Amino acid sequence: MSLKIRNLIISVIIVIAFAVIYFSNNAFLAPQVTRDITVPKGAGAVKIAAILKENGIIKSELVFRLHLKLSGKAYSMKNGKASFSSKMSYDTIINILENEMKSSIKVTIPEGYELGQIADLFAKSCNIDINKFYYEAENGEFDFPYINELPKGKNRLEGYLFPETYYIDEGTSEHDIIDMCLEQFCKVYTEELRQKAADMGFNTNQIITLASIIEKESSTDRRLVSSVFHNRIKSRKYKYLESCSTVIYVTKTPKARLGAEDIKVDSPYNTYLYPGLPPGPIASPGRESIEAAVNPEVTDYYFFSDMGGGKNTFSKTYEEHMAKQSR
Repeated sequence: MSLKIRNLIISVIIVIAFAVIYFSNNAFLAPQVTRDITVPKGAGAVKIAAILKENGIIKSELVFRLHLKLSGKAYSMKNGKASFSSKMSYDTIINILENEMKSSIKVTIPEGYELGQIADLFAKSCNIDINKFYYEAENGEFDFPYINELPKGKNRLEGYLFPETYYIDEGTSEHDIIDMCLEQFCKVYTEELRQKAADMGFNTNQIITLASIIEKESSTDRRLVSSVFHNRIKSRKYKYLESCSTVIYVTKTPKARLGAEDIKVDSPYNTYLYPGLPPGPIASPGRESIEAAVNPEVTDYYFFSDMGGGKNTFSKTYEEHMAKQSR
């Protein structure tokens, strides 16, 4: 055998050996990539391999599927969420898919939910301890800039557990669930909005309190409703907000119209008896209500009334307001 042919054979063997090492060892020369990956329910080997390849965790879908088949674990993989790295071997990836996937629970907090309703929702959906949830809401330590501005007490976080759809991993603690909601609030209530509220003379608790009242009073015309409350806050003549929702927050008895006895309930949340804003939010406002609280329409309205179908009518004077009620 000539030296040339011998060198060619050696070169081919080296190339084949390199290819075997490269494709059989996922971590070999792989760039560092780490991803939190969700495997949907019902996903099989083909789908999982495609997800891993798309996220840069594996180099070859075919080799991974072959490795999976040879391991005898193609049908023991679970759906859920876990963290993967491109530096992991195929065996490590398969072990995570088989043993370490965390299932997520979808929980949607509707806009306008109160703290108690949110606690019930998480308790039922995520099988958490509702008493621990309330304890954390009142006493837990959370690293967010507005926390120290909030009044102490059991309703401390009323209004701040942002209404959104969350995916909660099984076993997530009560503290971490609340932390997740507070983090989402921070994403929505930006520094720009906070600064604009401050320029208007409102701290975070005051503006979110106003936003929560807007949320409960209107599903449309939010900026117009906001203008009525802003005008009343600045008015000497109409210094009471007279929001039915603030009374209902105290009585816990929803009504289309409040009676004379309802508005006599003695509570600082009763905006028929106490001027200005109540001590804190009455529910969790959504993005549109928060933005409306900071960006009211410029009007000279002091009254509004629900006309049904999500529509409101607005008036400048009490006489005009009453005339519209009698129509």
